[in-house]
Amino acid sequence: MKQQKNSMDEIDKMLYEYFENNKEIPEETAKVIENTFKKKKTKHTMVFKSVAAVCTVFLLTTGAVFAKDITKFLSEMFNLTSIDLKNDSVVDAIENKEYIQNVDMEYIELNDDYKIKVDYLLVDDINLYMVFNLYSKNNLNEDTRFSILDLLITDDNGNHIYGGRAEGQATKIVSMGGWNNISTTNNEIKELFFLMTNGIPDTENLNIKFTKIGLYDSKNPGINNMEINSKFDYNIELIDKFKNREKIEYIIPNLENSEYKIEKCIATDTGLYLLYRTQNPNLKFELLNVTSEQNSLGRLNCNNFYFITQFHIPKEELENNENLEIIDSNNNKIILKKM
Repeated sequence: MKQQKNSMDEIDKMLYEYFENNKEIPEETAKVIENTFKKKKTKHTMVFKSVAAVCTVFLLTTGAVFAKDITKFLSEMFNLTSIDLKNDSVVDAIENKEYIQNVDMEYIELNDDYKIKVDYLLVDDINLYMVFNLYSKNNLNEDTRFSILDLLITDDNGNHIYGGRAEGQATKIVSMGGWNNISTTNNEIKELFFLMTNGIPDTENLNIKFTKIGLYDSKNPGINNMEINSKFDYNIELIDKFKNREKIEYIIPNLENSEYKIEKCIATDTGLYLLYRTQNPNLKFELLNVTSEQNSLGRLNCNNFYFITQFHIPKEELENNENLEIIDSNNNKIILKKM
């Protein structure tokens, strides 16, 4: 039993300890586990993986206290404070609303030594987060990291959400993104890809494509770099809460102000976002009629000076407010009416 426990990942260990200390397993869960054992196992499936998957589903869909432990663990994976980017409201949405998708897929072989999969996903009208899991047959240095060099993400209609575009194809999506290392072990690297945009279209699926992965040493990025060339083409069906995303949008007034132009104001399950164009990078906005914390997420587009500011406030707290009152750093007051 100890040997099996040592081979588990973090969530498996949490589940193991929970059921080891809680002998009473709900009857519904016991039945699902029993049925799982009767199913034919794939070459990648172990008994404890089956139990972990089943129990995780049970715990995340009930009011059990243990569910909070799992979602807290997952929310920490999506936290960007280590790279000085505050995304508190995104983290809160994962932890308090279970606003996350476990991507059910097997590893896809890249070559004899490497394989990759997507573990978790989060998407709303502004944000797209993905946890990529790269497995190596050989031992990895603890400072080894990877990024996907030609990542392409498209929606149901082939519209480009991120990455290069087909010849002649136009896109209205402006974005900024990056990579954040979650963990590197002997044989596995987990990297979080994060993307913030001016609008992700409604879609039921996301298509992920790439042909190049770059591996590098985080302490010596210019030394011993390696490139993996292999085709990856995978379609992820989104869960219902990501397909049918709830949001509150606001009407943008015509402002007689040459210093900035507000392009969009939208509240999603991950917070309230104000998107605007200005050549003044020091411009700030503050909400007057609701209490919130402001996170200046940065510049979406350098050439057009397109910025995004996030207000750390749950969408639910705005549902009874017909208007938003905003003041800029020059004390100009703006009233945004709900659509």
